[in-house]
Amino acid sequence: MPSRDRAARPPPPGRPIASHARFDADRLRARLRANGERVSVVLPARNEAATVGEVVDTIRRTLVDRVGLVDELLVVDAGSLAESRQPTPMEPYRVRLLFGLPPHGQPRIFDVVVQGKTVRKNLTLDRDSSGTSHASATIPSVMIGDELEIQLVPKSGQPLLSGLELVRQGAGTGR
Repeated sequence: MPSRDRAARPPPPGRPIASHARFDADRLRARLRANGERVSVVLPARNEAATVGEVVDTIRRTLVDRVGLVDELLVVDAGSLAESRQPTPMEPYRVRLLFGLPPHGQPRIFDVVVQGKTVRKNLTLDRDSSGTSHASATIPSVMIGDELEIQLVPKSGQPLLSGLELVRQGAGTGR
């Protein structure tokens, strides 16, 4: 049986971290921040209304508030039965949409509709000479409860949504 001292040491360089007890959270957080990286935890849940709150509270209390390692925590409903769902109160979020760029000279032009409101008209994406392969659009203060509805209404070319970032705004979020 390994000693406690051995379990507390970080793994050798180049090996994946296999246990929360085998890494130094302060060093990991510093390394992530130095590289401009963020940590997101995504919890898929199906009919977990009775237990998911405790899991979220534990992650928020330890890895978000105390350790400062996790930047965002998302619970994704994976088709729960209606009776197990709890209504989510409406809260403001900053929504950042990330898009793949088209080949040079083939711009994509489209409107962005969020929660039924057109928030960007004629958004134009085109690859420039910098070699950038993605672009983003940020929509501040979108009210989100149980659902987030995003529509990309093409006008020229087909828009390609490659990522989505949600950051809760307001008191107590630290952001």
